[in-house]
Amino acid sequence: MPFFSLKRTSNPLIQSFTENNKRNFGGIFYPRRKITVVRAPGRIDVMGGIASKCGATTLEMPLQEAVVLGIQERNDRQLLIRSVGIDQQEYTPTVNFNLDEFWCNGRLRSYREIQRKITRDQGKSWAGHVAGIFFILLKEHILDGYDYGANIGIISTVPIKRGVASSAALEAATITALNRIYNIKLDADESVKLCSFAETYIMGRQRNSIEHLSAFWGETAKLLAVHYQPDEIIGTYTLPKGFRIIGINSKIRHNKADERSKMVFASMDIGKHIIINHVKRTENIANPFDGYLCNITPEEFDSTFKKLIPGQVLGHEFLRELKGEKKLRDCIDPEKKYRVRSNVQHMIHENARSQKFIDILLDKERDAEDRMLEAGEIMYDSDESYSRKLGLKTKETDLLVSLVKERGQRQGLYGAKCTSDGSGGTIAVLAANDTDDVLKNIAAQYHDETGLEAQLFLNSSPGALAFGMQSVQFD
Repeated sequence: MPFFSLKRTSNPLIQSFTENNKRNFGGIFYPRRKITVVRAPGRIDVMGGIASKCGATTLEMPLQEAVVLGIQERNDRQLLIRSVGIDQQEYTPTVNFNLDEFWCNGRLRSYREIQRKITRDQGKSWAGHVAGIFFILLKEHILDGYDYGANIGIISTVPIKRGVASSAALEAATITALNRIYNIKLDADESVKLCSFAETYIMGRQRNSIEHLSAFWGETAKLLAVHYQPDEIIGTYTLPKGFRIIGINSKIRHNKADERSKMVFASMDIGKHIIINHVKRTENIANPFDGYLCNITPEEFDSTFKKLIPGQVLGHEFLRELKGEKKLRDCIDPEKKYRVRSNVQHMIHENARSQKFIDILLDKERDAEDRMLEAGEIMYDSDESYSRKLGLKTKETDLLVSLVKERGQRQGLYGAKCTSDGSGGTIAVLAANDTDDVLKNIAAQYHDETGLEAQLFLNSSPGALAFGMQSVQFD
């Protein structure tokens, strides 16, 4: 299918970008020269997100909150990038980058070199999500070089580091814009892959394509279901009439969130290594479960494999028994203690919960209220496992989930869970449509107990593919 078309829309964020163009970007964009404008939304992880790394099925809902990015050709080889309002997050709002810096002595630099160069100044590191895409197009032989640079202006309403895929939205918007001004003609699947490269090789984060798929393919008020083996889109699903998914941003992120997530994924990798090598050795199967833990059913895990996996293991003890497998060795800290059994158990059971959630959505014969009560219980079970088995919780997100549960069905709230693979951030809530006042009441009580202003994500919007592009300019 064609990647994008030019469209007109009444989207309020696009209108704000256009109407305030000169004020926000007068020192960035040249007057009387075309600016191509694109848009990509954030997303809320409804089910399965953290288990995607071991092949789970996930359900994602695109948010109304989005990144709007304008791009304009320059006459030189500079990138001039400005993000409005990002200085409030203690980042440098305007970053300049010379495209010639991608080379050294006539040689295209390595990913590791560019990662160090782009991320060494934390205040400017956010721009790596943009400049990194330019580099990846060279490194992956999509382009041979750049004849000209670009002016780039960004407005984002997707909060940073809150589990709603702000960086994925920025990367998706960037590659969408580059497709246009450099006439690359990448399809959406290739673009998703290259965006995930930006997270992994430029920003140095353990990410897959889960967040980018929603940024590109998401549909308004629909759950995008993806089977991550590696990234097969199953389809989109709607909730029964009168129900919706909303998000509540706790405005908190654990100060060791990245470290805690790395521990979870390393524990998962240890468990995977133990199980798969056991099956290879005892059953002479070359590639058990196609390499994905989530191809093990909960029943099979509990009856056969659970007893093989230690509750905890010290890194140096595991490494002592590990032969080869450099990639796995590099993930293990000899001094850390890994909670292997509970982490693996969560991943396998989370996949089953996601699949059950889909089954409930498809069961149109049952009463909608009963179905949503069951779906809500699945979300509560997921949150309990996330909190206890993975240890990825904060008192703030636990409080929000408990406030939802207290009000419950009688006030139109059916389920809630912490989202994504961080510690803190946002919770997803399964709610009736007419619950805005109830949700605002929760936010008020949350503020009274924590002093924090919770942010409600009440609406959805389409992904970048459905949005298309616009052209604007100013005098």
